[in-house]
Amino acid sequence: YLVRRLIQAVVVLVLVTLVTFVLLHFLPGNVARAMLGRRATPGAIRAFDVANGYNRPLPVQYWLYLDRLVHGNLGFSYVENASVAQLFAARFPKSMLLVGLALLVAVVLAIPLGVYQAYKRNSIGDYTLTGVSFTLYSFPTFWLGIILIDAFAIRLGVLPPTAPSGSSIGAILSDWQGLILPVLTLALVSV
Repeated sequence: YLVRRLIQAVVVLVLVTLVTFVLLHFLPGNVARAMLGRRATPGAIRAFDVANGYNRPLPVQYWLYLDRLVHGNLGFSYVENASVAQLFAARFPKSMLLVGLALLVAVVLAIPLGVYQAYKRNSIGDYTLTGVSFTLYSFPTFWLGIILIDAFAIRLGVLPPTAPSGSSIGAILSDWQGLILPVLTLALVSV
């Protein structure tokens, strides 16, 4: 079973990289034009193509793309002016904090509600909680987040409309009120 699942995971990863690679080549113009902008000179485009291997045949380009991914070279963000690996490393701890807190809240909510539903099976409360759960699960996370921001930050004014933007986990935790809406959004969708 595990070997079959691992093989399926590898196939999915290869398909995702292939689709990403193909979509990258369907950008209007070419990759260099999309990255450097409309005002890029032909010389700058050629230099970009040579530096990134876009002047080579497509199978070679795909192989180089896979090689860079396997070795952790995720590319460069021209918008942020930094490597994607650096951006990922800077944001990963904050994302894990958010996911961990959301998981904790989801478990704290889900276990008592599940016990109640098991104890009061086929009751009005069971049907109501099941309906609410299906409804929340079907909401897109971004949409539920907007609804919660509108309700708690704009209309009621009890929570800030933005998440904490500190550079460290300590700074984020010190602004705990800003964590409530993002954590609640993720927890409600996962309960």
